[in-house]
Amino acid sequence: MRVVDCSPGFRSDHWCLRGHVLYVLDGEFAVALKDGRTFLLKAGTSFQAGDDDVHPHLGSNAGEERVFIVD
Repeated sequence: MRVVDCSPGFRSDHWCLRGHVLYVLDGEFAVALKDGRTFLLKAGTSFQAGDDDVHPHLGSNAGEERVFIVD
């Protein structure tokens, strides 16, 4: 478990295959799946990414966000 403070303009530099549970504490955080779907998470919402190579994902943001992550 960890809390991550994201700088404005953060974008993952790779497609992640690890499973995560994300909970946005402040701001908005986008999760993109390699199949083209994108989910915009606002403060108080969560997302569960699978731990497999079927659903690669990456994260990004526009402003400053604080995200609670469970790996």
